Amino acid sequence: MKSLVDLAKARGLTVIMSNHDFHKTPSREEIVDRLLGMRKAGAQVAKLACMPQGPEDLLTLLAATYEVHKGLPGPSSYYHVHGASRYVEPGLWIYFRQLS
Repeated sequence: MKSLVDLAKARGLTVIMSNHDFHKTPSREEIVDRLLGMRKAGAQVAKLACMPQGPEDLLTLLAATYEVHKGLPGPSSYYHVHGASRYVEPGLWIYFRQLS
């Protein structure tokens, strides 16, 4: 994968990596690990989609994405998290973007 990421960046493309869990919401720690893992693999945009089962899962998403966001400042820190459930209008979209 590294060679593909390097090739994309060399051609001026933005590298987007995505992780999906359509059955549940992972733990806060797992979400953080997945987002940071994508960044370490070269992603400029890290995306996670999951399926919240209740309000607690939405809070887990917020806590995890905020933890990652505050730990990686800079204009390239961009995370997209989508969670759909009966607790939100069709989905929850969380964007953290620090502008230069």
